[in-house]
Amino acid sequence: MFVVVSYDISSPSAGNRARKLCEAYLRRIQKSVYEGEISEKKLGILKAKLCSAVRSGEDSVIVYRFSPTGYPFRESLGGRVLNEDEFI
Repeated sequence: MFVVVSYDISSPSAGNRARKLCEAYLRRIQKSVYEGEISEKKLGILKAKLCSAVRSGEDSVIVYRFSPTGYPFRESLGGRVLNEDEFI
């Protein structure tokens, strides 16, 4: 399946861990945005590792999954929810 992963992580060291994890599985297209084809099993591994790198309530990881047989699916890891005034 094709996925897009983006993250907003406040800690530089946690951001570096997330970057290395994402680069091991996906192609970097922007500073904290990655895309690529990945198996369901590898995506599960990546998500589990990312969950251990982020701080709930402070950091955010969003995974968009695009399956050829279904609708796109958005999943949030971490707990940070942006307020409307934080959008550009």
